[in-house]
Amino acid sequence: MRGFALRGLVVMAVAGSPAFASTAGASARLACASVSHTVAHTGGRAHAALNNLIAVDVSCTTARSVARTFLVSGKPPPHWHASSKTLVTHTGGQANTVSQETFTRGSARVTGDIAN
Repeated sequence: MRGFALRGLVVMAVAGSPAFASTAGASARLACASVSHTVAHTGGRAHAALNNLIAVDVSCTTARSVARTFLVSGKPPPHWHASSKTLVTHTGGQANTVSQETFTRGSARVTGDIAN
């Protein structure tokens, strides 16, 4: 019996007839680029961004909307929860610090690196 994954389904070919089975626990993880915002009344000098957006169990369109709402208002959209953490990575003898913002709603998650 041979099988291969197809967007959350496992297709099993048995004697030439396909059978479908759900892959419970499989989450779609999408790279959704970045979102930026220029702060009003600063003459274009103040910017904020969430870079390297990753969406799990939501579309990139939703992920960018959640990120944009946070950048504009300073809080997540209704029914979304925000948390932040600082990650330190060590590369080539140097410590690099990245602050991340994570938004959750049920099983949906959006994560982005804070830049300003």
